[in-house]
Amino acid sequence: SETITLAIMGQFEIFASERDFYRYAERHCRPLFPTLPDRSQFNRAVRHLEDRIGAFAQMLARAVTPEDCLFEIIDGTGIVTRNLKRRGHGWLAGEAAIGKCTRVGWYEGVRLLIATTPAGAITGWGIAPAKTNDRSLADTLLAQRAMPHPDLPSVGTTMTGTYLADKGFAGIRWETHWRDDYHAIVIAPPEVSHRRNWLPAARKWFAGKRQIIETTTDRLLSAYGL
Repeated sequence: SETITLAIMGQFEIFASERDFYRYAERHCRPLFPTLPDRSQFNRAVRHLEDRIGAFAQMLARAVTPEDCLFEIIDGTGIVTRNLKRRGHGWLAGEAAIGKCTRVGWYEGVRLLIATTPAGAITGWGIAPAKTNDRSLADTLLAQRAMPHPDLPSVGTTMTGTYLADKGFAGIRWETHWRDDYHAIVIAPPEVSHRRNWLPAARKWFAGKRQIIETTTDRLLSAYGL
């Protein structure tokens, strides 16, 4: 529990690096954590407890979610891991790639998919190379929630089986596949020019329900410096 507490605390943006956080912990947290090990031992303990840290986050999401929760929200965003113009493969070769995100434009990194409750608590997540389509990411998350696999604990478990998503997830074939194969109802507004087009009032109401995931993403990027 002490390692998990410090691991979460160390992610706040006020710390410029792992070394910066550990200097702070040694100076100010020693009375609370008298058996604080050296930094290399602590880093090994954090890596060893990676699955438990994820399980704690999902447990927390369940604890703050009311039983009458009607839906979850899913969305993807780009996470930059390296300057796009640098040469070479970088330290995430095979995991990172070049892709495009509405938030940052063209970038090199990974694509993050998160699922949240209407209150913004994250119930599951996953990453893939930046060029990965949001539908493919969602397909993996929904498939693993339907048939859990021990190698992907971060996807979590569904709270409701119903998901709100943006137009990047829309598509009759995909929506039918998710419903029939994974028992997941994904509601996403189609393109404005599509024959299934929604009324403006419906789009406005839907956008209001989805807004919380934009706030959650902003917290990940700002408060935690993801």
